[in-house]
Amino acid sequence: MKKFTPFPNIKKLFSIFIMTLWVSHSAIAASPESFTKISISNVWSGAIIVVWATGGNSWLWGYTPYDAQSFGQNNNWSIQYNNNSTFTFKNVQQNTCMTAYSTSGLTHNSCEAGATNQQFQPILTDSGAIQLKSVSLQNKCITTFESSDYKYAFGLNFTNCASQGEEADSKQLWALNPATSKAKVSSHDEQ
Repeated sequence: MKKFTPFPNIKKLFSIFIMTLWVSHSAIAASPESFTKISISNVWSGAIIVVWATGGNSWLWGYTPYDAQSFGQNNNWSIQYNNNSTFTFKNVQQNTCMTAYSTSGLTHNSCEAGATNQQFQPILTDSGAIQLKSVSLQNKCITTFESSDYKYAFGLNFTNCASQGEEADSKQLWALNPATSKAKVSSHDEQ
C-alpha cells in the first residue's frame, strides 16, 4: 500500500516560498538599479563565480568569498531575464556577460542580445539549489572542480546536467545570493 503524503513536494514548495519572500523583501528594500546584483555560489565548495582576469574572453573562476574580497564588484553579477525563461549574467564591474565558451569552461565577453552562449536556464532542485544549464551547449550545466594549478581557486567547466528525478552532484549545484558588497539596512518598524 502506498503511503499517503498530503504534501509530497513540501521541500520544493518551501524553497519556492522562501525564494519568493527573499525576492519580495529585496524588491521593497532595494532600489531598482541595485535589485538584481547578486553573487553566484557553489553548494559543494562555497566558491563564488568571479572575474579574475579583466580582459575580455578571459576564463571565469570560483573563489571563496574570503579569498575574493579584494576583487570588489568583479564578484557580483546582475541578472537579465530573457523571454525564453533563461538568465543572462552581466558582471557588475566589467559590464561583460558570462559566456559558455565550450565544455572546457566559462569566459566573460561583450554582451550580445540573444546570444545563446550567454543564456542559462535555472533548473530547480528539491534542496532549493539550482543547476545552471547552458542554452548553447547541449544538456551541459556549470560545474566546479578543484584546481591543481591554483591553491585558492576552483575551476569551472560544463558536465552533463542531472535529469529530472536524479541526484545532482553538489559540484553542479548553485545558489543565487546577495551581492558580496556592503548593504544598507532597509527601513523597518522598531518596537
